Amino acid sequence: MATVSGPSMMLTLHDGDLIIGLRNTEIQKGDIIVFWRDDKLIVHGVMEIKNCLIITRGDNSRTNPTPNLPIRKEQKCVKILFWASRGRT
Repeated sequence: MATVSGPSMMLTLHDGDLIIGLRNTEIQKGDIIVFWRDDKLIVHGVMEIKNCLIITRGDNSRTNPTPNLPIRKEQKCVKILFWASRGRT
């Protein structure tokens, strides 16, 4: 379980939202995942899976106009199974 911080997934997730994920779950296009990059946890959507690479991007087109650098499939990723808004209606 983690708390979202930052605007990159603003259309789906917001600051303060709680997320719950599961490791070792098959990741598919359209899933939301959590992974480490530059000593930070990143929450992004899966745009595409090519061979051994996962292409991700945040929902917010202002902060994420293009897909991010790919991550390797063997990198530890957690698939988000559930999220809950905190203080939003």
